[in-house]
Amino acid sequence: MKILVLGATGSIGKQAIDVICQLKYQLVGFSYYQNHNEANNILKQLNPNYVLCHSDPKYNKNVKSDLIELIDKSKPKVIINAINGYHGIEASLIALSKKKDLLLANKESLVIAGSQLEAIRKDTKTTIYPIDSEHSALYDLLKDKKKNQIKQLMITASGAGYFNKDISELRKLTYNDLLNHPNWKMGAEISINSATFVNKVYEIVEAYHLFKIKDIIPVVERSSTIHAGVIYQDNSIHFHATTNDMRWAIQSALTKFDNRTNVVQSLDLYQKTIQFEKIDFEQYPIFKIAYDILKNPYTTRGAVLTCINEHVVKLFQKQKINFLQITELISNFYWNYQHKKIDNIWQINDLIFKIKAAISSKYAYLDK
Repeated sequence: MKILVLGATGSIGKQAIDVICQLKYQLVGFSYYQNHNEANNILKQLNPNYVLCHSDPKYNKNVKSDLIELIDKSKPKVIINAINGYHGIEASLIALSKKKDLLLANKESLVIAGSQLEAIRKDTKTTIYPIDSEHSALYDLLKDKKKNQIKQLMITASGAGYFNKDISELRKLTYNDLLNHPNWKMGAEISINSATFVNKVYEIVEAYHLFKIKDIIPVVERSSTIHAGVIYQDNSIHFHATTNDMRWAIQSALTKFDNRTNVVQSLDLYQKTIQFEKIDFEQYPIFKIAYDILKNPYTTRGAVLTCINEHVVKLFQKQKINFLQITELISNFYWNYQHKKIDNIWQINDLIFKIKAAISSKYAYLDK
């Protein structure tokens, strides 16, 4: 199978390259930003014919300009979108518009433009396969089930080691404290988002767009052994467990959840303690934003959440605010912003620019 990887030098991208090698698939091309050393490693390992470097065109290979050209020339069967951040939205739009099945790791695509992407997906008769432990688990659980059989979806959160800690302790947390997740090897931004539960808010929104079920509950399962569950109308529950290795999700997406090739280690249940803990939305009000976004599709709500989160995490990194202020500032800005309807999918970049400008203006006093 011919595969194009976007964002190939990032954490998910590198793991995708590893899975492609193990499955003996063909990498026809990839894009990246500025990690030239990692890009050279991929070229030496798999020698794809097409490379697009977003930061410096002199590193391009057989491509002159943009993503459209990269897709047209490489002619992939599927596209993996492992781009981090807002630029990944446009990549998802283009991939689906080009009638390519999309293997999606970019969270912003669904959080900000999920309704619009779904419309394009239906029009082009393509499929979006998630690359994420929770959503991949749900996809696996739901693939042979009818929607009227489902009562509720469950996604788990680890709590990042800080769930229900004393406020005094949380207030003292530093940026570096949060970089080492107890269960997963992750980038800095997602490690912070895991500790604040913002990442779980994103995942609730993503789950809705992927499965069209609004009744989604988050629960804490500290070991990250259980990734998701499906509660059926007869009140039975099916859980999904794998090792904490994102390559399982990548392999599942690449094989359309129909190939049980062993690319990850087996799960040793005897070394795990599994316990579910309820999340109090009054104690963690950030979750209320997730359900507000679900009630109001085709609006700027998802964009506002991701933009304000990005801004305050940077303030936290620069020690301008404490850990508890991250979600306080997010909630304050989100609930007071005059959200707008998104009429045109291609106007999202302009809307994001305006939202960021409003955030920078409001919180400039914190960044002095």
